[in-house]
Amino acid sequence: MTNIIRWNCRGLKINLLELTFLVQSVLPIAFCLQKTHLKESDNVSLKGYNMYSTFSKVDERAAGGSSIFVKDNVIHSTVQLNTDRQAVAILLSFDKTNTLCSIYIPPNSIIDKAQLENLTDQLPSPFIHMGDFKAHNPLWGSKSHNAKVLTSIADRTIPKTSANPKHPSKPWFDEPL
Repeated sequence: MTNIIRWNCRGLKINLLELTFLVQSVLPIAFCLQKTHLKESDNVSLKGYNMYSTFSKVDERAAGGSSIFVKDNVIHSTVQLNTDRQAVAILLSFDKTNTLCSIYIPPNSIIDKAQLENLTDQLPSPFIHMGDFKAHNPLWGSKSHNAKVLTSIADRTIPKTSANPKHPSKPWFDEPL
């Protein structure tokens, strides 16, 4: 089984031991972390994994940030992103090639549809977005609703399903728009 983890860790260095236990129990090929609170000068590593990160500074202190760790034995390469968002992307080759993108959107940041569409357009298909999008919806127990931008991105990129004529119990996927 191929495992990929996503965690809003609220500080990688202070939660490194907990992350180590999680990785040892789940054995993921990759994991995406948001709100890592790392500076570029921080020396953080996890045995058996390569780390790729974006950093954010607020008043010279570490804040926000997003990282992807990929198991050493998984063939992978970085995807260069042109974005102001705290995002990092990796092209993974395991059963097939997939792009994994980790993104952190800070609080009080405006979720801009055009920026997210631009980021999504830079990702080789198929891709998986994992992150802290600061999306809220009453369906998830929130009092506010701001998930419309994410819904429109999903509607634009997730394949539509319909009945599969050969296997009616299985979905039939159309190409993304």
